[in-house]
Amino acid sequence: MRDFGTGAAVSMALEMFENTSRSSGRTQALVDMARPGDLILCMKSAHSRELVSRLREAGKLAVQGWGTNEAVSVRTIDAAKDFRLDCGTNPHGRVLFDHSLTTEVYRRAIRDAAQYLMKMEQAMSKAPETTMSRRVENIALREDW
Repeated sequence: MRDFGTGAAVSMALEMFENTSRSSGRTQALVDMARPGDLILCMKSAHSRELVSRLREAGKLAVQGWGTNEAVSVRTIDAAKDFRLDCGTNPHGRVLFDHSLTTEVYRRAIRDAAQYLMKMEQAMSKAPETTMSRRVENIALREDW
């Protein structure tokens, strides 16, 4: 399947954005916006631990896992799983996303788009003919001349 470089260009743009966004304050912005009762979802447990530590440094009560109305909860989830099965709902406040999770969701969407196009191509294309039937067809065409 030819996508004329679109998939590679979008993937590269995402990687460039991710690389240039390091040390830009994304994590601090997340810490600043978090309120008691909020749930922050992360892709990696290292990010979860760092967020809990930074939330506590900012004077906010924070816990890993499910919290209460008084705490900011931080959980690690697998972006490959259905989020509804992995997380449930947060009855105490908002759900916020760590940058590692949002990046992974976009990365997977790009890959899924490429797979979708390949499936579409396969489903809509005529099946390749066998070599023998093409030879017979070519011989018939030559005889018509």
